[in-house]
Amino acid sequence: MAEAGRLVQRLPELWAAADLSERRRLLLTVLDAVYVDAREARAVVSIRPKRSFEPLLGESCALSARAAGN
Repeated sequence: MAEAGRLVQRLPELWAAADLSERRRLLLTVLDAVYVDAREARAVVSIRPKRSFEPLLGESCALSARAAGN
């Protein structure tokens, strides 16, 4: 959990300095799933963080993913 907290604190700095493949790795480290409405909104509608990141990113992320049926 402490390691996850350090990553979340540094995420803006890491994201700004990262290239596309590094950003992908950051997302794969933090997220289990990204839900996209490809038909109507054509946007991300929900995310599901990995368990170790749920407390840090807020329960709302996990709840919105569960509401999406995942």
